[in-house]
Amino acid sequence: MEDEGYYWNLSRYIHLNPCSGGKPLVESPELYPYSSYAGYAGKTRRLDWIDYDQHHRYWAARNAGGPAAAYRQFVKDGLDAPAEPMLDRLKDRVSGGEEFLRQMV
Repeated sequence: MEDEGYYWNLSRYIHLNPCSGGKPLVESPELYPYSSYAGYAGKTRRLDWIDYDQHHRYWAARNAGGPAAAYRQFVKDGLDAPAEPMLDRLKDRVSGGEEFLRQMV
């Protein structure tokens, strides 16, 4: 990853993948059983082999409600305005329409 900001957007993109597309698998990321999102969103569904605290260090400083609440809000915001990290990155470097940007990816 080039920087932390890109990492957080990529993390959100991955967690929202089951909620996007023409036929979403689920309405919200916590409902998808094969995702690690539930453990990031709350402690009750954590898996022992994922270092959630490493991810939450960033969010702890950004929300008085705690890191899990901050990350849940960040992901929820992505449901309203889905982003594609690779396309967003290329917009500054490649001139053209969305289809052209997709080809460059």
